[in-house]
Amino acid sequence: MPSLLLAATTGREVALTAAGRGTLRLPTFEAAGIRLYRRLTLIAQRGRVVKVFYPVFPPDRNAADVVAGLTRRTSGRGGGAPGRGPKGSRSR
Repeated sequence: MPSLLLAATTGREVALTAAGRGTLRLPTFEAAGIRLYRRLTLIAQRGRVVKVFYPVFPPDRNAADVVAGLTRRTSGRGGGAPGRGPKGSRSR
């Protein structure tokens, strides 16, 4: 995740969280005056996000959920439809 940290610290955070074409619109929250990203997992293929795991709950199950999702995709049972993502989520 260093690229997300770098993007956030170099002033490109708007491209990751703002609504608009060509942005990821990642969900955020604020704590102690600091804007933070909510937990999510993105699966990318050929430079495109093909699956989103959000919300990540419970966090200790996320790795197993991701492996199961990848297994379904590679076996042909997962289809090409992306999962529920941050699109409808609101930043707080």
